Amino acid sequence: MSNYWDRYEKRIQIGELDRLGSDYWSEFQYAKAEKFYQKAAELAESIQDFSLIIKERYSLAEMQRMQGKNTEALDTYIWLIGIANDPAQSSQLIENDLWYVAQGFDRLLETGRFLPDLQAVNLEEVIVQGLNWLDRIGKLDWSSALRLQRALLWKSQGRNEDALAEMEAALAQKRRNPSIPGLTLGFYLTSFADFLKNVGKLAESKQYYQEVTNGDRFSDYDMWLAWGGLANTALQEGDLGKAEICADKSLELAQIIESLEPLTLTYELLTRIYYQQGTVERNITAAIQTWRYARQGSREDLLYKSYLNIAKIRIAQSKQKNPQYYIRKAKQWLERSHPLALRLDRQVGLTTNQDTIRSMRAECAAILAVNFKIEGNKEKAEQQHHQLLALNSDSASTTYYDLGYAYKQQGKLEEAIAYYQQAIEIDPQYADPHNGLGNVYKGQGKLDEAISGYEQAIQLDPQFVYPHYNLGLVYADQGKLEEAIAYYQQAIEIDPQYADPHNGLGFIYLSQGNLEEAISAYQQAIELDPKFAASHNNLGLVYEQQGKLEEAISAYQQALQLDPKFAASHYSLGNVYEEQGKLEEAITSYRRAIKLDAQDTYSYYNLGIIYYSQGKLEAALAEFNHIIETNLNEDWNLYTKAVAYLVMNQQEKAQDSLVNAIQIAQGKYEKNQKNWPNTFNLALYHLAAGEEERAEILYREAQLADEPKELIQIAIKDLNQFLILFPKHTKAKSIKELLKAGRNN
Repeated sequence: MSNYWDRYEKRIQIGELDRLGSDYWSEFQYAKAEKFYQKAAELAESIQDFSLIIKERYSLAEMQRMQGKNTEALDTYIWLIGIANDPAQSSQLIENDLWYVAQGFDRLLETGRFLPDLQAVNLEEVIVQGLNWLDRIGKLDWSSALRLQRALLWKSQGRNEDALAEMEAALAQKRRNPSIPGLTLGFYLTSFADFLKNVGKLAESKQYYQEVTNGDRFSDYDMWLAWGGLANTALQEGDLGKAEICADKSLELAQIIESLEPLTLTYELLTRIYYQQGTVERNITAAIQTWRYARQGSREDLLYKSYLNIAKIRIAQSKQKNPQYYIRKAKQWLERSHPLALRLDRQVGLTTNQDTIRSMRAECAAILAVNFKIEGNKEKAEQQHHQLLALNSDSASTTYYDLGYAYKQQGKLEEAIAYYQQAIEIDPQYADPHNGLGNVYKGQGKLDEAISGYEQAIQLDPQFVYPHYNLGLVYADQGKLEEAIAYYQQAIEIDPQYADPHNGLGFIYLSQGNLEEAISAYQQAIELDPKFAASHNNLGLVYEQQGKLEEAISAYQQALQLDPKFAASHYSLGNVYEEQGKLEEAITSYRRAIKLDAQDTYSYYNLGIIYYSQGKLEAALAEFNHIIETNLNEDWNLYTKAVAYLVMNQQEKAQDSLVNAIQIAQGKYEKNQKNWPNTFNLALYHLAAGEEERAEILYREAQLADEPKELIQIAIKDLNQFLILFPKHTKAKSIKELLKAGRNN
């Protein structure tokens, strides 16, 4: 009798311990829950209650898994599978036991996918065993968990078509019966969304993630998965702001869950977002957090990613300063990651991770090779170059090209030239670095060298669309509009889906006053790329010239919706609001433009005009001072600087700026006398410089050329602004009346 009561009391204790463990589990306090389940499992063992042993050991394993103790959890899952494969033990299972054993198959596979010592072939065997067992006990309707795990395994092996079909079947089965063993419906939905995202079906993937985030039946863990998926999708789309917002929500949930895996994965995600944003300090902090959490867990794939991300950051820093120091640091982290890469690749029978490390080591060698070459250390440069060839001989020229592009993006043009030239030296038939050199030379204002680079790229690859488009840009800058149009049209012929040359054509047509053709070109660019903010902005410019101010506002706002940091659209909005007499809205827009571009003399100038017209002299002078502090050397910038000096009675400095502005505009005029916007500007510069006769000749020349009325209206607006500052300027008044009369005829 005493033995009966002892077993009875222990069952009551087990029930209480199980309840406490469940409470802590629901509060994500896994360490505390583990202690209660551990004690419950020990008591179940002591009374030899097979069903209780299964239940409590499974719960204990789940708590261990959630804390990253995968090896300990795996022992229990293997034990559960052993029960299924042992006919004697399997025959003792009651209905509730079957659920836990089925979960054991699922959890072993979920855990085993991240343990390199478990080969893919072994995991496939577990899936087959599980399906056979479910068939024997008449529970094949429970097979969705095993089918999902098989899909995830095939996905890791690159068997995408098989994986997609299997995953769709598993999800459909889980939807029909969400309570069957396996992970939650939210996990199925996010896994399927992950797969769609990875194969580029971003819109479809977002629907599945949002089914979870918008639902009220999903756990915090499911929501964490979904917000992380949305963040990754936004990152893939290049929407870094949205990616960060979604990642922050994912982090909030990860901190509630208090499990190593969600925290590690979320900080790894933030590391990639901050890397793309170029926020170095936040990037380093997130990468270190990833490493710390990964080090505490047992998922070697996360530890590998943390090593790799820190190495990437160090390589990025080497492109900013101290390349030898940061490359040494990067190589140390790559060295740590290599054994893990071997183990992870061995699991799935691929070399993907090893190839990544080899590519990053090659990049390190290329950076040092060019750095030593610039320093004049030819011997060390050769050593690093040969190391690069040993690591990556087939794509060494691509490595140099990619680095040239990276340095060009940073504005380090001399370094970019060195990398592009090194790429060409290795592979003289490689067209991309010639195009890259053209871009650098164009940025330096060396247009003849730029043209040579683009032409060389086209000679090597006549179907290479970018140098055709870039030649269009250069010839447009030179005022050679017919040549520019020809190259834009060639680019369109090569790639009809490429939006940029349509935008380029629109700009030329706009400058020529062919507004309907400009609208058509910009609309074509937008049709090809609805997210092309510049084309929306430029379409607004055309509508503004046509006097369609509401349409212009709509176009500018659409551009800003696509790119809130597009300073030109804020400036353009300010222009329209100013024209409508909405001066406060205009001031706000100009301020936003300046916040994004501190060198925006156009906005400073217009603000100065507004404040001057309102009698706010001190505020106007402050804006004109900002213009003087800028260092841009374009003709209009020099003109606004000259006007600022004139307002401040600094005649000599004003004259110097006007001389330079006239010189630049005169050069454009000599290349293309039909560039009427430039002709009007040149006339205005002469007028401000006191050269009234020359100014009037140019104004009349433009007027007699049957210049489009919209451009004449812009010239009148410029004169109106000039007269706000210098109301007694007789010649400016007479020319304004001349233009108004011509416009009305």
